[in-house]
Amino acid sequence: MQDIDLTSVGRIAGQFQTPVTKLMSIIEQLNIVPQQRLNGVGYYHPNDVERIAAVLQERSGHTIPTMDRQGIQ
Repeated sequence: MQDIDLTSVGRIAGQFQTPVTKLMSIIEQLNIVPQQRLNGVGYYHPNDVERIAAVLQERSGHTIPTMDRQGIQ
């Protein structure tokens, strides 16, 4: 089985240059739950990050970086 790189909201916010509160609103709106929690921090699957990016792109009309197997690019 392959390891999947999970990503925290803080890292997503930094890469997309979007406030964490805005990302949390999108996550709640899409009913996305963290794949794993560690010390109170939720970590999200790359597919969930792509869904978040799609919403951000739709709202802004700009190109948003995407995830690949090595992480956010």
